[in-house]
Amino acid sequence: MSGGFSALGLSPSLLSSILSTAPSWLLPTGIQDEAIPLILGGQDVLAAAETGSGKTAAFALPILQLCIEQQEAAAGGGPPSLPPPPPPPLVPFTLSPLDRAASVALASDSLTLQSRAASSWAGVRATTGVLSGKTSFEVRVRDEGIVRVGVSRAGDPLELGKGECSVGYGGTGTKVAGGKFEKFGEEFTEGDTVTCEFDVDPAKASFAVSFGVNGAPPQLAAALPLPAGAALFPHVCVKNAECRVDLAALSSLPPADTCPNPATAPPTPAPPPPSAAPGGPLAIVLEPVRDLAEQTYECFRQLAASLSPPVRTALLTGGVSPKETLAALKKGEVDVLVGTVPIVYEFMRSGRIPAARARFLVLDEADQLTGPDTIDKLRGIYGLLPGRAAAGADKLQCCFFSATLHSKAVRDLAEEVCYKPTWVDLKGKESVPDTVHHCVVRVAPGAEAGGRGEVRGDGVHQKYGKPGEDLEEDLDGKARASQRIKELKPRLLLKLVERFKMEQVLVFCRTNLDCDLLEKYLVSLGGGLGKGGEFSCRVLAGMRTMQERRASLLAFKEGACRILIATDVAARGIDISGLPYVINMTLPDMSENYVHRVGRVGRAERMGLALSLVAECEERVWYCQNKKKPPQFDRSDYDKGGNCIWYNEREMLKAVEKRLGDLKVAQLALPDLALPDEIEQMMANGGYGSAAGEGAVDPDLAQHLEQLKGDVKTLGVLEFQLQTHFLRQQRKAACEDMEVEEQVGVLGVQEGHGTTGYQVQHKKNSS
Repeated sequence: MSGGFSALGLSPSLLSSILSTAPSWLLPTGIQDEAIPLILGGQDVLAAAETGSGKTAAFALPILQLCIEQQEAAAGGGPPSLPPPPPPPLVPFTLSPLDRAASVALASDSLTLQSRAASSWAGVRATTGVLSGKTSFEVRVRDEGIVRVGVSRAGDPLELGKGECSVGYGGTGTKVAGGKFEKFGEEFTEGDTVTCEFDVDPAKASFAVSFGVNGAPPQLAAALPLPAGAALFPHVCVKNAECRVDLAALSSLPPADTCPNPATAPPTPAPPPPSAAPGGPLAIVLEPVRDLAEQTYECFRQLAASLSPPVRTALLTGGVSPKETLAALKKGEVDVLVGTVPIVYEFMRSGRIPAARARFLVLDEADQLTGPDTIDKLRGIYGLLPGRAAAGADKLQCCFFSATLHSKAVRDLAEEVCYKPTWVDLKGKESVPDTVHHCVVRVAPGAEAGGRGEVRGDGVHQKYGKPGEDLEEDLDGKARASQRIKELKPRLLLKLVERFKMEQVLVFCRTNLDCDLLEKYLVSLGGGLGKGGEFSCRVLAGMRTMQERRASLLAFKEGACRILIATDVAARGIDISGLPYVINMTLPDMSENYVHRVGRVGRAERMGLALSLVAECEERVWYCQNKKKPPQFDRSDYDKGGNCIWYNEREMLKAVEKRLGDLKVAQLALPDLALPDEIEQMMANGGYGSAAGEGAVDPDLAQHLEQLKGDVKTLGVLEFQLQTHFLRQQRKAACEDMEVEEQVGVLGVQEGHGTTGYQVQHKKNSS
């Protein structure tokens, strides 16, 4: 955009902050240019762009702008922003107009509900929950659709039965608790009445739920633990059905035994200054892993550092004490909260993160937040944000950001939580940066890799499933080939490091165990911490402490080690300026993760090389059940209850090549690893890590560029004059507002006189 950041609608104070904290940001990137005006216009945005394209700032800047506008409005410096009138008092124990699925319609009595969604469950919780004691409620089915009746905690998924303390009984004669289905009782349908009786026992930290149909004595369906202080809420879920709920029996409970649904709390008007107001943060930014959450928080903190009044940011992740952040939230001293989904979910559900003021929800690396371990918690967070049911300026704004946003899970979630979202897709589903060259080394079991030292196996083929143990004596041909691949790949890594004279390379491994074994191998060959070590290395993986991971990343960035060994946890959000090389010891399970891995190179218009070691035969690898960590004694197949699978990298390579599309994948042949012409020329002309265009140049292209030099120079002069005129007009308008006269001469480009420089005369002392 010709006007730069100032043309995006950002405030002067935020523009000054950009100049002071990020002077290299001369112009907005493509994703910033597209997304920031849309977000500032109040739209829900789904933004996909290549890694390293400035996605974090694309949502950080408009969020900070929102906070600034709120502060100015509260202080009288902007247009009046009156809080919405409070909703009418809610009658105890009705169905919540806020804590419900989008497809649920409520009658005016807030007791009759209907959903015509035929393929998905639509749930709604009550406005009030029960903290202790035994009580019941009834549901009458009014048509032939399917109804599920039960209880859940605030923030549990709206599909009844999916949460840990969520229990439901459906019309098909099935009960569901914690996501597990079992046959229970009789079927019920139109005209039937279901009674749900539940008993909350705080002393035993447990609850019991029973169900009966058409007046029959309720039968026990589930008895489960309940966290201390948690309340249970009546909950009804329907699929293409209508029913009426009778909650009269609950109204006899004293207030001390009940608890309001956090989602029903109206927004709290914010007295000046808004940063000291109750009601929680204005914006919540969710990240898949704590490393990325920390980096995003740091971006917010730096951009907000010079703002006045300040925009207060906070971080909430695992592995770090939440005491300080929770205290700030309680005092209303947080405007932007950055955190990981499980931690934010637990604290929101317990009421320790107030949500009444939230107007902005960002899902960063959204495709990683839609997995089975996260999606229900994500829905729980969304269900506790009152703004999702509001309209106008008080509507919750939801934005998704990632390099890849094309999975069915992401599309389904966007339909569920976004309102008419705008897609900003700058590169497309199959795209990767065009500043990255891709190479494959095909590794056959009979290859000769040379190398030094002893390579320890991962235990898959060892007698007792432990690294360092003797190999099984009865390995068949397939298993021996697999073991040979494991011995070859670390040695080939050394050949690649030496062949390309790599001073800095990021190496991806599948598991934490693989990282540990590679680190031990490199250390045995002189891979100490100092850069002077021939194969100096550090590890960035999930099983290392946060302090270790920070130290490893810092050492790699500052050049204290040559090799950073990482799992896919490092594939997202890690920005290493000018990184020249990435090596994949194994290809990732999903081709989109290849995009994230190789996106660590080829950034900021620097050329990068991605090298992948691809096994020509199947390799047996750890794939542990129930979140176990390798190695394990049970090394049988995963589909038989064991902890191993056979990995077929040839098929994975096909998926990667399909995603790369027209981009060429070069082959480096063993044993000499002769370089293709394109890579040979790149190495001879600046090497990888140099600016794009400094490497090999096609002779015909060079001649064509020489012919264009004159036209380019003319266009440059015109562009300079246009920019000068634009900046002069901006400066003139600003000076008139400040009652300052300027006489400007810009680099000798004057109409008439040949003066340069500028003079400023003040009409009065502006100090």
